[in-house]
Amino acid sequence: MEKTKILIVEDEAIIAMELESQLQSLGHQVASVVDTGKDAIQKIELDRPDLIIMDIRIKGEMNGIETAEIVKNRFGIPVIFSTAYLDEKRIERAKITMPFGYVLKPIQERDLKVTIEMAIYIAEVDKKRQQVENALIKSEFKLAAHIKNTPMGVIEFDNEFKIISWNPSAEKIFGYSAEEAIGENTFDLIVPDYEHDKVKKVHQQENPIASENINDNKTKDGRFITCKWFNTPMMDINGKNVGLSAVCQDITEEKKVEQASQKKLISLTQPLGKTQNIHFEDLFNLNDIQKLQDQFAKATGVASIITQTNGEPITKPSNFCRLCNDIIRKTEKGNLNCYKSDATFGRYNPQGPTIQKCLSGGLCDAGAAITVDGRHIANWLIGQVRDESQNSDQITNYAREIGADEKQVATAFNEVPVMSFQQFESISAMLFTLANQLSTMAYQNMLQARYIDEQKKAELTKENYIK
Repeated sequence: MEKTKILIVEDEAIIAMELESQLQSLGHQVASVVDTGKDAIQKIELDRPDLIIMDIRIKGEMNGIETAEIVKNRFGIPVIFSTAYLDEKRIERAKITMPFGYVLKPIQERDLKVTIEMAIYIAEVDKKRQQVENALIKSEFKLAAHIKNTPMGVIEFDNEFKIISWNPSAEKIFGYSAEEAIGENTFDLIVPDYEHDKVKKVHQQENPIASENINDNKTKDGRFITCKWFNTPMMDINGKNVGLSAVCQDITEEKKVEQASQKKLISLTQPLGKTQNIHFEDLFNLNDIQKLQDQFAKATGVASIITQTNGEPITKPSNFCRLCNDIIRKTEKGNLNCYKSDATFGRYNPQGPTIQKCLSGGLCDAGAAITVDGRHIANWLIGQVRDESQNSDQITNYAREIGADEKQVATAFNEVPVMSFQQFESISAMLFTLANQLSTMAYQNMLQARYIDEQKKAELTKENYIK
């Protein structure tokens, strides 16, 4: 497997050395280590790294946030911020650059590993999204090709704006015969008053460069239509402009379709109604989500699962301990308590993850909501760890309460991983960031799916109109 090439931007030499060592131990290739934004830009142009780990506070004229914005606009390379000062104001500024993650100093190798893996995954998803957008662009070119191949009006004007030629297609578009149109001033015949200034600029251009414009026109029967014009200045042998040759296409129906599509898109940005039936499974490939969840659980040492808002599982459990998976959840009361816990931990909280003891045995659990346009659609839950203060007495009492074998429960409890609250809190913060990323992706996936559907309908409508 090809190594991920990573650029380090860090102005503290010791931290940079430690970070380089951590990355190498994780199997990554360190492209370069620089300490200023200017040097970072130069190295990116030379080395083209796959990923950048950027300290927010660095030496030089540009800080890490300013440098990351240049990287995003010029190179599109994923950036992970590293900082020891995770204050709200700095985070809000950093959000503008759309970073792919954060790591807090001192950087823990486990946190670094999972953040890099998540950044790479999100970058891949973004790449797929770009491919969808490119497909839409190709679709638009296809629509343009249909328009260009239909009969168009061909009209020539002199420098006094008088019509000097007028083909049969122009007659069909505007309703005037050639005898009626030739010799007439275009502004009197087919250009509405409010479009005069725009059209005059096209006619009065001095250079021999072709141009395009879209404007409203009027027809013989008093209708207002929208036309697309392809304009070529007519030059004499001395290079003097003597008029304008134009090809026009009536795109009134196309504009109506476009406006309808725009209205659809605008409606999609409004809050979802209560009647909308949006499900997590409709917005993501569950195989990809399962891999992401499995990798997160393996990298952090916690159990993980994604559930419906009521606690019912969507994904398969990752790294579940024997106590929870094979004993507590196998009892009716224990399983019900687990569902209640899962629903509680994933409740919507825009401030951060929900962290508390679970209802089934008091283990440390946490959760974050996954939303789409403000609507809660799923919970991402982690936990099944304990701290040093917990003992087996409580779990033994709970075993009697739910009807489980006390000895089995006590033995399985001692197998549960022990983790400090500070470490679990850090992992929970990472979970919250990833859940927010999934929420953003869910909304983008919904918009793309609906937009593609509307574009297909628009193409079909246009094709039927052309036929």
